[in-house]
Amino acid sequence: MKCWRPCCQNEVKVFCKCVNPVAFSCAKHFIEHIDLDSTHTHQPSTLYKEPVSSTKIGLINELKRSSAELTNFKIELIEKVTNKIQILQNLLSKALKVIEEVSSNQKMISEKLESIELISKCNPDPYEELLSLPVDKALRNLKSFTYSAKHLNFTVEDVLAAKCDLNLGIRVISKWDSKEIVFFKSQTKILSIIDLQSFTLTEKLLPVEDNVYSAGISMCRVPGRGLFCYGNHPGKGTAFILHSDYSIEKLESGPPYGNMSPALYEDSIYLFGGWDSTGLPFNKAIKYNLQNNNWSALSDLKEDLSFVSNIVTNEGILLVGYQSAKLYRYDIESDSYFELASFAASTWKILCNSSNRSFLIESSGNIYENNPKCLSNWIAIQKFTDQISRAPLTYYATYEDSAYFLDEACNFFRFNFNSLTLSKVITHK
Repeated sequence: MKCWRPCCQNEVKVFCKCVNPVAFSCAKHFIEHIDLDSTHTHQPSTLYKEPVSSTKIGLINELKRSSAELTNFKIELIEKVTNKIQILQNLLSKALKVIEEVSSNQKMISEKLESIELISKCNPDPYEELLSLPVDKALRNLKSFTYSAKHLNFTVEDVLAAKCDLNLGIRVISKWDSKEIVFFKSQTKILSIIDLQSFTLTEKLLPVEDNVYSAGISMCRVPGRGLFCYGNHPGKGTAFILHSDYSIEKLESGPPYGNMSPALYEDSIYLFGGWDSTGLPFNKAIKYNLQNNNWSALSDLKEDLSFVSNIVTNEGILLVGYQSAKLYRYDIESDSYFELASFAASTWKILCNSSNRSFLIESSGNIYENNPKCLSNWIAIQKFTDQISRAPLTYYATYEDSAYFLDEACNFFRFNFNSLTLSKVITHK
């Protein structure tokens, strides 16, 4: 607002609160105003407010309401658009999953057809006859080391990674996942899979080197990755991870050893005893680091051991070998072995544990339990009348309250941790 005097362009600083309010830019003009009009009281003020009519107040209130409604509309519109975007993203994600599943199924079907074609070309008649048999007969014909849950009254979900050296065609059986068991055929590249839900037997020709299993293979389950496999290939130790989709993750080759006993501890796999390149028992131990993908030598065992059974404890790895009288503890931190106890020298032995309890089972039928307060204190608790006539395989599986293991005659044994009894579940015929 400018001064009422046309000659003065200064901004209004005072005004007169008289009958007809007049604005002035300075005190001088205000004084002149008083001199010219003395009919009423004049009062200067520095705050001037123009009277507001009721019409203007109504317009202002309406404008405020319109502004609030517009703001609410904008918020609702943003929420609706955000929801639509989220729905579209979910639909896109589902579509991508469907496309991925279709591609995966097509790949799996193609691989199975290729595998069946290769197997049928190699030896069509025996495989055709085998796959046409009921599963229980097919397993026996293959000299398998497990059986259907329908016949055993238990689910073999954790059937072991077990080794054997038989002239029966099978070299290794191992846990694959919660519903499948896999094993390799001796001197072949064929992987056999038993589905425990559908009770079907299928085979897969793997892209691995020839004769990788010819001198005994070690297998160890690595959670989250698959099966660690290590076999004596002529001149070197072939190592790889076998994933659940049958793909091969090749690892650094190790020494040419076979039939070693593997134990997973933290991010490394420790392997003990087994056979040298000539097939004789030896005292070597090696370690493979899963993170760095490299091998390193460990201290030698105190004696030559093959078919070594091991369990991992808080104090280290317990080891006992084929027909050895000694039970050892391997201390990981110091890389050294300590003798814990002595048993009969002429028996096969297998170690197993449950929670904080450890057991040693001899082929003679003797069963020993370890005192958890003293690793060297083993107490005889039971004797199994039906002796284990053949070598118990050095791996075992735990399921619910029992441990399961096999002998070289393909007999399946169960040791119950609660009743402390050993029973033969299946007798091979």
